[in-house]
Amino acid sequence: SDPYRICDGPLCKWFGGQVTEFTMYNIFAFSRKDRDCYHSFEIPGPERSTRVWGVSLWRGYPTDNLEKCEAVVNGELPLTFGVQAGGLSPHGKDNSTTADLKIAKIERALMTRTTDCVAKIYGRAGLLEAFADEKGKADFTVCIA
Repeated sequence: SDPYRICDGPLCKWFGGQVTEFTMYNIFAFSRKDRDCYHSFEIPGPERSTRVWGVSLWRGYPTDNLEKCEAVVNGELPLTFGVQAGGLSPHGKDNSTTADLKIAKIERALMTRTTDCVAKIYGRAGLLEAFADEKGKADFTVCIA
């Protein structure tokens, strides 16, 4: 098939559905004539079957995101790591009910821990220096998510 005619098949429908940004980027990268200058593509073999290909932190899953992030910090090395837009922002309701306030407080604490965890990953990759202050942390969060 021709990578320059991507909507002749089901791909365009997938873009509006369950396709991640990683999939879309790989399609873009693979379609470039100069792709070998910037990327390498490998077909997984049996020796790679246990390695995680990608870890994504998704908006609305603060507990899962923290667990996934901590797994990477503790040694699970995926090929890709990313955060969905808004994935490091609390989405709980800050209504006046006691239950909503408690949930929002817990969610903010999870997001703070997850942001610190993501910063460790970026730091280990040489992509981020330590935060100078809370504004630096906020800027980082806005930048990547």
